[in-house]
Amino acid sequence: FLPGFRRNQFGGTAGGPVFIPKLYNGRNKTFFFVSYDGLRDSSAGSFTGTMPTALERAGNFSKTFQSNGTLIVMYDPSTTSLNSAGAYIRTAFPGNVIPAGSMNSIAQKLLSYYPMPNQPGIGQSDSSNFFSNAPSKDTNDRFDTRIDEQLSSRQSLFGHFSHFANHIYASNYYGNGLAPVMAPDRIPGINLAVGHTWSISSSLVLEEHFSYAHSESQRNEALHVAPSSLGFPSSIL
Repeated sequence: FLPGFRRNQFGGTAGGPVFIPKLYNGRNKTFFFVSYDGLRDSSAGSFTGTMPTALERAGNFSKTFQSNGTLIVMYDPSTTSLNSAGAYIRTAFPGNVIPAGSMNSIAQKLLSYYPMPNQPGIGQSDSSNFFSNAPSKDTNDRFDTRIDEQLSSRQSLFGHFSHFANHIYASNYYGNGLAPVMAPDRIPGINLAVGHTWSISSSLVLEEHFSYAHSESQRNEALHVAPSSLGFPSSIL
């Protein structure tokens, strides 16, 4: 199943003179304009990786081959020694199986966050045995407001304010928020502008403008995994 590309863009505008019955009549003097723009889109991703098989998760590498069928030998690091030629040598695990007592408990907990393979590997190997087309998503919202004031036949004033918030969600390839992709990003911001125009004479115009813009990037973990939950001792945290 291939997720399709979806894009929904919507919004609306409203504007006119400011008129509040019995309180304020801004016809021909005070005008407002407001707008909203929204965007929602998603598109299929593409990720291919190599995930440990059920046998490998249990320490059994008797069926772990290179693409040409050559067995990938697992060596016992505790047997590392120097031979007479000055080279380091090691002894392979019997049957290419790592005993349960030699497996690191932290590594075993980390393995639980990796998905199971879902496709055959390359050749006779398990390389590239996982594929996901989980979609990435964007959620954008923008609000704009503007007020125009006709101070006199020669002077006018305006104020404009906008606020936007963009949310970018990378593809959740592993299905648990821990895939090797960029963390979700929230990008809020505001824009502010004020302007004044004064027609001093038929040949002289004064314009004054002030503007301010602010934007930031807020990346948050899709899923927080405390090191202590994996078994790391408090002495190193």
